[in-house]
Parts: sequence; C-alpha cells; structure tokens
Amino acid sequence: MLASLLRTLTSSLAGTVEARASAVSLPGDAAPPGWRAELVSRLLPRLVSALEERRPDAPNEPPGDVERHVETVRLLRDAVYEAIDTRAPDVSPRQLRFVADWFAAEIERSLRIQNLQYAALLDSIPDHLFMHDVDFRISIVNRAYTDGLRAAGLGPGRIIGRRLIDEMDLPDPFKQYIRGVVGRVAQGESVTQEFQAPPRLGGHWREHHCIPVHDAEGRVTGVAVSSRDIHARKLAEARLQLLSRIGALAATGSYDELVGGLAHLSIPELADWCVVDVVEDCRVRRRIVAHRDPAAQAAAEDILRLAPAGGAAPAVDRDRLCSEPRVIEDLDGPELRECDPQLGELAGRLGVNTAIRVPVPVLGGLAAMVTFVFAPEWIRRHGPEDLELAREVARRAAQAMENARLQDKLRQSEARFRVALSRANISVFEQDSDLRFRWSYNSPFVADDGLVVGKTVGQFMPPDAACRMEAWERQVLETGEGARLEIDFDLAGERRHFLANCEPIRGPRGIAGVTGAIVDITETKRAQEALAQAVAFRERLIGILGHDLRNPLSAVLALARLLREHSGIPDRARVGLDRIVQSAARMNEMIGTILDFTSVRFRGEVPLARETVALDTVASSIVDELRAAHPERTIEIASDGDLRGRWDGGRLGQVLSNLVANALSHGTREAPVRVLLSRDDGGAILAVTNRGPAIPAELKERLFEPFWQGPRDGAPPPNGLGLGLFITREIVRAHGGSIDVRCDGGSTTFTVRLPVEGPAADRPPC
Repeated sequence: MLASLLRTLTSSLAGTVEARASAVSLPGDAAPPGWRAELVSRLLPRLVSALEERRPDAPNEPPGDVERHVETVRLLRDAVYEAIDTRAPDVSPRQLRFVADWFAAEIERSLRIQNLQYAALLDSIPDHLFMHDVDFRISIVNRAYTDGLRAAGLGPGRIIGRRLIDEMDLPDPFKQYIRGVVGRVAQGESVTQEFQAPPRLGGHWREHHCIPVHDAEGRVTGVAVSSRDIHARKLAEARLQLLSRIGALAATGSYDELVGGLAHLSIPELADWCVVDVVEDCRVRRRIVAHRDPAAQAAAEDILRLAPAGGAAPAVDRDRLCSEPRVIEDLDGPELRECDPQLGELAGRLGVNTAIRVPVPVLGGLAAMVTFVFAPEWIRRHGPEDLELAREVARRAAQAMENARLQDKLRQSEARFRVALSRANISVFEQDSDLRFRWSYNSPFVADDGLVVGKTVGQFMPPDAACRMEAWERQVLETGEGARLEIDFDLAGERRHFLANCEPIRGPRGIAGVTGAIVDITETKRAQEALAQAVAFRERLIGILGHDLRNPLSAVLALARLLREHSGIPDRARVGLDRIVQSAARMNEMIGTILDFTSVRFRGEVPLARETVALDTVASSIVDELRAAHPERTIEIASDGDLRGRWDGGRLGQVLSNLVANALSHGTREAPVRVLLSRDDGGAILAVTNRGPAIPAELKERLFEPFWQGPRDGAPPPNGLGLGLFITREIVRAHGGSIDVRCDGGSTTFTVRLPVEGPAADRPPC
C-alpha cells in the first residue's frame, strides 16, 4: 500500500521538494532548474522497489554534488513523512522504520563518499597535512605525512590516536619549540614559522602553518597543520647570499682583502672549514684557513704555521688537483698526504667528511686553490649541486681577483695616460652617483684638478649651464646609455663652447657613476659660425640679385613681345623674337624660383595671398598651358566633388605646374600624365601620376631637397635649378597640407592633400 502511494505521488513530491529547496536556498547557491525534481524521480523508485522487496537497495551511482544530494534527500524524507501522515496514517511502524532506515542509509552513503573524496584530495597534496588535539594525539593525516614518518624510521602501525612527540627520539629543544607553538595555537593564534627539522626527521627546512580547530562552543580542541618542505628554497637563498657577498667583497678592490675574505665567505653554506692557497709559479706562497668553530680555527692556524719540509713552499700538483673542480671523498688519504703534507695533516686532525677542491685561474695562470670541507660532526656531504656552486664561487672569485690585479696595472698606466693628455684640449672625468667628481684631468674649470674632487659642476658653471649638464648626466645614470651634449657658457669672461660625452660606470650593484670627456670646441664653433654667415650672405646676395634682375628682364620680355606683334617684322626676325620671349620667360621663371627659395630660407615659409579659389578651375588652366607647351604629350585631367577652398590660386598653379612638368620630364613619353582632383573629409586631394621607372627607395627622401635632381637613365640633364619639388613642398606646407610620393606597378604618383580652410591665423574674421 505504501509503495503504491509513493509511486503515484512521485510527481507531487518532486514539486514539493523543488519548491522548498528554492525557499531556503541562499542567493547564488540554487541548484540548476529541475535538478532536484530529476533526483527525486530517481530516488523514489529506489525506495518503492526497496519497500516492495522488503530489503535495502544497493545503489551504484555516485551522488555528484554531495551537499545538495544530502539536502534533497532530507527534504524528500520530510515530504514523504507528511504524505504518510495525511494520506496513509495506518502505515505500520515496521514500514515507517524501514523508510527511516532507507533515508538514513542514503545520507550515510553520500557522506561516506564525500569523506573518501576529501581523503583522496588530501592524499594528492605533497605537503604534510595532519591534525592533532591539544594533547598531541593525532586525529587526521594525509599520505604524504605518513610516508614522511615512515621514512624517518617510525615503525609500522596505526598513527591515529598516538602521541608521536613522546614516541619519537627528538632533541629536547626541538620538542620544547613544538610545544611552544602548539601552546600559542591553543590560545587561538594562527602561527606560520620556518624551522630546520632535526637530523632524526631528515634535517630539512620546513614551513609550518598551524591554525586552531574550534568546537561548537568556540573552544580550541585541536591544531590543524600544513607543513611544506622549503629546503631547496632555503639552500638557494643561502647560496644567493653567498654569491652576493663575493660581489660585495669584490667592490673593495683590494687584492689582499679579497683573498682573506674568500676563506670565510663560504661558511656555512658550502663548507664547515675552508682553506685558500695563494699560488705563484705552481707553489703555495701563503695559506689562509677559516673554520666555523673558533677553537678549530686556532688549531688549523697552528698546523699551517708549521714550516713545510725542506723550507720550500709546497708544490701544487696541477695534473691531479688543478685540472677540474672535483669532490674528494678521502681528503686525509695517502694521495693528499703525498701531494700536500700540510693539508693532509690538517684534514687528519680536524676530521673530514667530504671536500671540494677548486682552482682559481686569473689572467691565464693559477692564482689560488680553494678547498671546501664538511666535517663529520655537521652530518653534511658534498653533492653535485655543491660542486656547481663551488665552480660559480671560484669563477666569481677569479673575476674579482683579476679585477684587483688589473687595478694595479691601471694605476701603473695612469701616469702615461696623464702625459698623453697634458697638451690636449680634452678633459676627462669620473663622477659618483651623486654627480660629485671622483677625479678629473685637464679640467676646463680650474688649474688644479684636485680642486674639483668631491664637488659638482654647479660649483664651477653658471646656474643655467649647470642645470643642463646635471640633467644630462642624470639621464645617463637612469637609462644606462651613453649620451652627447653640446653646451656653451661664459668662462673667465669669454664665451666658450664644449662637446661632452658621457658613459655609465657599472659596478657589482648596478650603475655606480659616470665617466666622460669634455672637448673644447670654441674655435671650431667660431669657424662654423663664420662659414654659416658666409653662406647666409651668399644666399641673401642671390635673392637680392634675382630681385634686381627681374625688372630689366621684364622690360626685355615686354619689348620682345611687342615687337613680335608688329606686322612689318620679317619672319626670320619673328623667329628670333620668339626665342627671346621663350628665353626671357624661362629666365623669369628661374628668378621667381630663386626668390621663393630665398624667401623660405630667410622667412621660414612661402608668402601666400589667400582667397576663395576653385581648385579644378586653376588646374584646368594650368593643364591647358602645359598642353600647348607640349603638344606631343598627352595630359589627362579629371575632378570630382566641391573643390573650393581658401588658398593662394597662383601658388597652387605653381604646385600643379611643377608636378606635371616633373611627370613629363621623368615619365614615359608614350604614356599619358594623369591629373586627378577629388575631395574627402580631410579636404582636397591633388594627384599627379605618370608611367615610368620607379624611384629607388633610398632616393625618395632626397626628392624634395633643394638643388637636387634625380638620375635620368642616360638622358641629358635638365636645365632647371633643382628647386621645383622643394618649392612645391614649401607651398603645400604653407597651406597646412602635405605631399608624398608612391611608386606602385610601374607608376609614380605625387599626392598633395590640402585643408579646405587655411590655418587659423589666415582665416577671415567672422
């Protein structure tokens, strides 16, 4: 009866569960639509089947989202109980107990699966994860923690419930440290600390994160711990510090300090004790020893203070000990005692675990031998990573020792350097990162170079010049790139010009200052100014001459034209007059070009007379004139759109005339020259295209230079001045426009873009 009732109520119960779940769900936590109804439709048939067969079912599907699954099962249970109360109150207690057991088993199965999932997740984490109560009894562990305990020698057996801190053979200070951390966590504090485990636990560095676990009343009942192995990171940090200390030691620049400090730098990262043998001609000149234990340090110094047999310095066996860095397992064996009795005696007395012996080559020879030793009491042995570190230490030490020796050679050559510059007008200097002079030679500011040391340029130069100089030098410090500066200022009542070059000085810690040279170029600048004045005078003279020639030339042109129109002139004389008119017109055009050129040179731009102009009308007029002058050539023109604007019509005619003449001169004679006028949002566009050889890319930048004419492939040179394209570009720029050239598919196109309105200064008032 109950099974039949539940079968008929499946749809109704699914709707009830869906509605109640939606009512209690938090925002953003609702299940997908229909999810719970679908789950109910799977759960109820299983319950009905179990009721009919009177035995528990054996589901084999995973619950998916366990929390929502358990919540849905509980909602379904409540809905089933309500249905029984209202529709089947006479259900037997046995059936009710069966239903209750079925729902409890389903919830227990889901929670058991969730627990297994969490356990699998914890076991997949390589960190040690565990939890214990405040009395150190273990309650939860992951696989990594269990494996770590077994690797440390903890016997097999169940770990849960044991107080491992009492069972394991650990040093008392370490136990006290652990109890102190747990005591802090028991007070509600979260603790994160790094520590080195004792040798019983592997001796690695670990990072512990400990947080308190609270019960329902808020009391701390346990400690949750996440422990990560950071041994590799700590070793890397220590070795990085070791290498950085070598760099700092190298900055001292003293050879003796460098050799003495090298023995102490490697302790304890790379050695428990270290011996540095300073070598000259394959013999040890002196020895320096360092030990982490002061008492052993004194014993080692006593051993090395003994004179070697025969009074000679011990020889270094290059074949056996100097060829390559290597790990030596038997440093106190007969091999070393025969080769180096002193070092063998030292190894025998102080004890040796392993050692690395590394040569330090400097300037092509052996400068030192460094021996890094681990003693037995510290339980460490050298491995491949230590050998690589020893190589790097030796390499950096070699660089530092080489630099120290080079410094000696540089000091010896400084005198020769000063003699070489004593009669030159070049000043050399070096400044620190605060731009204070470290040294200077041939200083232009003072007679004695020593007076500038420790000072800045601001104490010798005028304020404006000093600000420029210091800003320039600071740019070199910040960017790390060399720079050049030309500067002038009054010095000793005379205007002086200097050219300064500056380069950064790089040290072990970055850029440490600047160095450079200052050349007095006053005489050169004076010569350049005199030359510039001569060129300017020449160009001004050309302009004046061109202006004065225009008046008599205009008279000649007018008279020739007048005579040519006279009816009584013979044909032979008329031909001569035509040639006079053509030559005079050509000369007049050349004079106009020269005047435009001088105007650009001295005024900066071509003068304009703006008015409202129709560009297509101007272009048609110019093209008609060029067609008449070149009847054997074809010139095509096309226009589109409103081409009116405020321009200088005469100047634009000059632009078009120059571009079309250039196209006729350099284009293929059989192909037409095309002129296209158009309009876009940016203004008017004038394009002149001709067929012919492409302009080489390296020559495009020179097209608009004055007095320059391109190659003509064997044709005779033009009789122009080479100013046409230059004047054209300047006219376009004066209108606020642009001009460019493009070669594509055997065609060359010059494109001019003109704004419809001129610059604001040229616009008429409103």
